[in-house]
Amino acid sequence: HSAEAEHGCHSTCVLHAVLLLVAGAVVDEALSRWAKLLVQKREQDRCLPPPKPPDNLPTTLCNSLYIRPSYKKLLKLLRQLMRGAKAGSRKGLIVTGTPGIGKSVFALFLLWILGQEEQIVYYDYPVLLGRNRLKFDFTGTEVVVQRLDASVRYDGEHT
Repeated sequence: HSAEAEHGCHSTCVLHAVLLLVAGAVVDEALSRWAKLLVQKREQDRCLPPPKPPDNLPTTLCNSLYIRPSYKKLLKLLRQLMRGAKAGSRKGLIVTGTPGIGKSVFALFLLWILGQEEQIVYYDYPVLLGRNRLKFDFTGTEVVVQRLDASVRYDGEHT
């Protein structure tokens, strides 16, 4: 059951296994402070008001979040898939689908959940002349966000 099914649409949401190849990284202090504030937020009446964003935050992560029941179901599915991955695997998942079904809002929800669980999260989004890739590291005493110079091996290709 997906977000689009709640609204009667028949769009699909697809999960793809990927491998990230990192050539370099730069710490983004403003995003690091924002991410630290994000994980401290608490759900209120199925909503998550994110902290005031820095100027360089992807617009898809700036909105207040209504936590749909389908997000929790998709999170459960993702956890089942990741538990089935081989131990030591460095693979992750990409959520794709038609425009407007809630992928970006789900990304904010997932970032919030995984940040509270002190995980490492990679976020990839399009910009005018390509893609930006971010690494959110919630594992240490301080949250660190890095802008990555990286490519993704996706279905056998690099992007």
